[in-house]
Amino acid sequence: MKYPQWLNLIVLLLFLGSGISSPSLTTQLIHKWVSGPKHIPPGVLICHPVVLTALETLSVLTDGETHKEFNGLYVRPLRNISESLWFNHTNTLLLRAGTEVLDSGIKAIENLATLQFIDFIYPRRSLYKFNEALKETHQSSYFPSILQRRYINWDTELISVGTATMTAHWIHNFEPKNSGLRVFHSQLDEHGGIRPVAIDFMSIVGNFLFSEFDGLQLLHLPLNHNLTLLILLSRQVIDKKSYEIPNQYNPLELLKKGKMEFVEVQMPKIEFEYRAELVPRALNGMGIRRVHQKNADFSKLTSSKIKLSSMVHATSIRIDEFGINEEPFEIAHSSPLESETEKLTFIADRPFFFSILNESQLLFSGEFLGP
Repeated sequence: MKYPQWLNLIVLLLFLGSGISSPSLTTQLIHKWVSGPKHIPPGVLICHPVVLTALETLSVLTDGETHKEFNGLYVRPLRNISESLWFNHTNTLLLRAGTEVLDSGIKAIENLATLQFIDFIYPRRSLYKFNEALKETHQSSYFPSILQRRYINWDTELISVGTATMTAHWIHNFEPKNSGLRVFHSQLDEHGGIRPVAIDFMSIVGNFLFSEFDGLQLLHLPLNHNLTLLILLSRQVIDKKSYEIPNQYNPLELLKKGKMEFVEVQMPKIEFEYRAELVPRALNGMGIRRVHQKNADFSKLTSSKIKLSSMVHATSIRIDEFGINEEPFEIAHSSPLESETEKLTFIADRPFFFSILNESQLLFSGEFLGP
């Protein structure tokens, strides 16, 4: 049976619309592929908007079959990050010095990335300046040298570098006097096993959104700018088996869970930086395979034949009684809260999954496995 042409067109538009509204690259998949197969202390920290911006930058600079691999991965246009947030991020493309660049390519990424030229044969001075500039951008973090000489070869042509840190303070302050050492059951390595270690904990008692499901405990800790730190505690284990990090859930859906409860919270202070190389494993897992191969098509950037040699994602975080990457300040003393209802306990003394988000956007997802 032949259908009218207008009906075929409507069906096609509906199909394309469903592909756009249901992207294949979910938050869970981004976390899975960027975190990689090895789950070792201290943990994982992924900034989702920075990952998507880096991918979109590659998308607008590629053509042909290379470009097609980006279709349907995520929703376009990308969601902007509110300027009210104290959110520092960079997205840089480092191109081999001497490569001719099209003006149209520079214009295509003017709102997405910064383009820099580097002599990859003798990169020491250029790398030093680049790393120092990133440290200056992320003043509240503790980044080491993000891009290191050993990751650059004689045939390096194009490197993508994305970085992110943020600052936020608690709505309900942890008091420094409540800090102290407590045992944390740290994950040894990706092969399993645990090791009890004493690390600095902080505590607070108050009314928080709390939920228990699938043998897990979920806690909401509110931050300024309508942000929330979600902590999803892994299940207890016996016989020194490795912990299973509950990273299969969508944080935006977790944000909808929880009932206001009177809770005593004990959690470790956290401080670590995270660096991931996305070429080739992570990109392959996302379905982006051509961009880092010899047949990559970057014809919207340059007439030269180049491929993506490296894609670095680097983040840093410090969580303590002052907030996230907050400078210390004087916290006003408050009397302990009391409630007629039974007090629940949330003790994060084992590996957990966490995320920082608001109602519409996931900023970070992470895992803390131990010091």
